[in-house]
Amino acid sequence: MNSDAMRRQQELVNKVTGIFRDRQITFHDCFDKIYDSNAPKNVIGRKLFKESIMKLNLPLTVQDYRVMSRIADPKQTGKIDLTNFIQKFETLDLKKMRLNKVLDAVATVFFVKNFNMK
Repeated sequence: MNSDAMRRQQELVNKVTGIFRDRQITFHDCFDKIYDSNAPKNVIGRKLFKESIMKLNLPLTVQDYRVMSRIADPKQTGKIDLTNFIQKFETLDLKKMRLNKVLDAVATVFFVKNFNMK
């Protein structure tokens, strides 16, 4: 991969992570039904990948989606390893945001179920 392609990929990663921060979402949100972080491999086909990405309704250009496709499937095999793909778009603040969402959901369940946490 040449330096221009690497630069375009990094620019897209920065653009997408910025959108994620603004919307308080991550790729985990569109892959939540099919992604298992405990599984050693999370491989899906290109069609399911595209359908899942489109659900996020990201304000990206056609060129951006092409670059994202190259990030997701660099060898153009038609198979996307979600573990590798998602990690490329993870930042510390996005990880913290996801953790806080989970903790909020757990706290809500405890409140609704009136569990005593003492």
